Amino acid sequence: MKRMNADEFSVSRDRNYGPIAHKINSSKILLDVPKSYGVEIDIRSGPNQKLVLSHDLANSESEELDSYLKHYDHKFIVANIKESGIEDIVIRKLSEKNIDFFLLDCEMPFVYLNQEKCGEVLSVRYSEIESIETIKYFAGKVGWVWIDTFKNLPKMHEELKNFKTCLVSPDRWGRPEEITEYKEFLNDNNFQIQGVMAELKYLPQWK
Repeated sequence: MKRMNADEFSVSRDRNYGPIAHKINSSKILLDVPKSYGVEIDIRSGPNQKLVLSHDLANSESEELDSYLKHYDHKFIVANIKESGIEDIVIRKLSEKNIDFFLLDCEMPFVYLNQEKCGEVLSVRYSEIESIETIKYFAGKVGWVWIDTFKNLPKMHEELKNFKTCLVSPDRWGRPEEITEYKEFLNDNNFQIQGVMAELKYLPQWK
């Protein structure tokens, strides 16, 4: 881990969303995920204008979101929006199922225009290349910050306390050996992160 900077920082939230498994895009894979975990899924339009789960282009093996949700009985969903125009439908479907969730990677115009209507389930990104100024602007307007770790953990600014936060584990970027160092840094500095996304096999290290 190349750099970590600590300002005074603490987050007090009502709920800990805990471990979130990366790219769980089929109900078959979902069966291997403990129900106490959350999942990150990739959603896009498929055949016949149905929503499907697929990180890349949809194909004949892509599972429909409606089918997937019939098998879902877990803690939380990070809904990664892979194309614009489906956000409202995703929000409606997940809300109808009383699922705890937020949307990831919505285009900025959607976030800006919908912050009053559904800001509590929207997120903005923060990393070493994505500005804290955007985070400051959306304080009190959206519910979540996605803290990415492309090469290192970005500086943990005081402004992050105004959001729920989900941290990308460094194993996502090929650095699982840094997990212990990240955990120790967060604990030593009383950084209360609400969720951590990692590959399923590494999530036990975050407990």
